[in-house]
Amino acid sequence: TLNAEQAGQVCLDNQLRVWPEGEITGPPRVEERTVLPRWLVAIPAENENGPYTVFCLIHEDPTRPENEAVANLSKSL
Repeated sequence: TLNAEQAGQVCLDNQLRVWPEGEITGPPRVEERTVLPRWLVAIPAENENGPYTVFCLIHEDPTRPENEAVANLSKSL
């Protein structure tokens, strides 16, 4: 099983592989949940279009995280 630090790293690694053109602008925020998927990770990032947040879900298999980028409506997470 993963711990919070490992979950954050899995999502960071996946983000860099899936969207290498974005720049990570801060540390991931990791939430361990009591429902599935167990891990929700928010990664602040930025590209030429401005800031956005990548939300990453880790289900049972940590080798297959799901990342989804969402444009920020404000400058803060």
